[in-house]
Amino acid sequence: MLNIQEKFINLLMDLKVVSEESEIDSSNIEALGNIIEETKLLIPVVGDFSSGKSTLLNKFIGKDILAVNVLPETSIPAELYYSEREYNIAVDKDGNETEIDDLSAENIQKYSYVRRYINSDNLKKIDPIILVDMPGFDSPLENHNKSIISYLDKGVYYMVLSAIDAGTISKSLMTQIKNIRGFKKDFSMFITKSELRSKEDFKAIKEEMLKTLRQVSYDKDIYSISSKDINLFNEVITKLDPENICKSIYIDSIKELIYELKSSINVRISALKKDKKANDKIIDDLKDAIQKIEAKRARLIEDEKNKNYESEVNSIVQEVGKELNNNLDSLVNTAMRGDSEGLKEEMLNIIQPIIIEKTNIALDNINVNISREISADVKSLDSVLSEYNIPNFIQKIESNIEKYKDKIKIPKLKNTGTSSNTVYKTVMTTAAILTSVVNPIIEVLIVFLPEIINLCFGFLKDRQQKEEIKNQIISQITHIKRELKVQITQIFKENASKSIEAISESFDEELNKKKEEIEQVQEELSSKKDLDALISKLQDNLKKIDEVSNVLYSE
Repeated sequence: MLNIQEKFINLLMDLKVVSEESEIDSSNIEALGNIIEETKLLIPVVGDFSSGKSTLLNKFIGKDILAVNVLPETSIPAELYYSEREYNIAVDKDGNETEIDDLSAENIQKYSYVRRYINSDNLKKIDPIILVDMPGFDSPLENHNKSIISYLDKGVYYMVLSAIDAGTISKSLMTQIKNIRGFKKDFSMFITKSELRSKEDFKAIKEEMLKTLRQVSYDKDIYSISSKDINLFNEVITKLDPENICKSIYIDSIKELIYELKSSINVRISALKKDKKANDKIIDDLKDAIQKIEAKRARLIEDEKNKNYESEVNSIVQEVGKELNNNLDSLVNTAMRGDSEGLKEEMLNIIQPIIIEKTNIALDNINVNISREISADVKSLDSVLSEYNIPNFIQKIESNIEKYKDKIKIPKLKNTGTSSNTVYKTVMTTAAILTSVVNPIIEVLIVFLPEIINLCFGFLKDRQQKEEIKNQIISQITHIKRELKVQITQIFKENASKSIEAISESFDEELNKKKEEIEQVQEELSSKKDLDALISKLQDNLKKIDEVSNVLYSE
């Protein structure tokens, strides 16, 4: 376990004690502690087919366990874990796990990825970093989609490899680099097989690659790896600073838990200082607000049936059409070679990064608008709850929803009587949410692009004039835009309905929590407890939280 994991877990244990002493629900604190304890930092190793990924990883592992020179269409991602007992777990698209011995192509193609447990000192040393051997990016589009898109939400950092004999970064690889950046992830770039060229050639190729990578704001060096010496690769892995990666994932969520706990204690202190009549009034106000949110949720879902998200969808579709037209000469040249697979690949390379970037922006706008719609009817609560030492409460909920893409969404623990380790849900980030929207769009592209391209080549079978090919591709760009518009609109409508439910539920949870906290105080007021002693205890607990906060902020 990393030092930062231990520190965060101990810190959360201190918060849990304070929460329980204050008679405040600590399930969120416990859930986050479980998530941190089981952290695995997945680092996909990506590159074109024959870029030397598997050879490099075999040398790092210390044994030839990964297949080299397999056909690109037969490969799936392989996560590499340390274990004294060596075995393999294959995972299908529904998350079902099967232990398998035979990893031949015909046996693994039905699975999404495989977890390989290997007895390797180097894998043990880098724990909790988990390297992932990814399919080459000149494998079929289906493999591109299933691998890189599925790992964009899971990978925390990327190692990108390009063989020196390629002379440049391929279009396929550059597309995936743009996708990595589109999901706000970082990477290191490696040139492999560097012994195949002279020092002068290597320098020139490196400079050209750096120039290309400036498009995605790459600000690091490009590392050279020969097939005989992988020490540098080892060094870069060990210098990735997993402590800092882990810290960046969880620190905002811990800060949010601290804010929520202090808020709950402040509400209790303020309610204890008021009389029952004043507390009953705020309880009624909170009940009324919850009813308003339920009514607004129902109206928004009904209104959703007539929404087409024309502005958001057109922004994406028009950008796709623009970039396809900007690359028209290249598409024409590919078509003139009779390379239908190449044309399909090139079109997807152009379209995919646009879909990811623009969809991210559109989802943000949609969710912000939904949040503001839902909160509009309950804004008055801000002034009321400020009397309970929680100013700008509704505004804070809005703000959390707007920035939730950069946070861990902490799940609720269920009261099942089972171990807490088994009852929390999967961590959700914006990358995961974005993936659930982007993936269906890319799947649609994979289905209808071949139809469009086959139609294009059918028309061109007996006519190879460049101008005719150009006109035919232009007509198919119109078809692509039209098809994308239909599919993206439908996917956005489905996602918006889910967002309405999720966002309204977030407001409900927060308002109910405050209502229940004040109701609890009402019972204490009726029980004739020593209220001064209770208030003093809660104030002491606030000081304890500040001590925990000081440790966190000193990081």
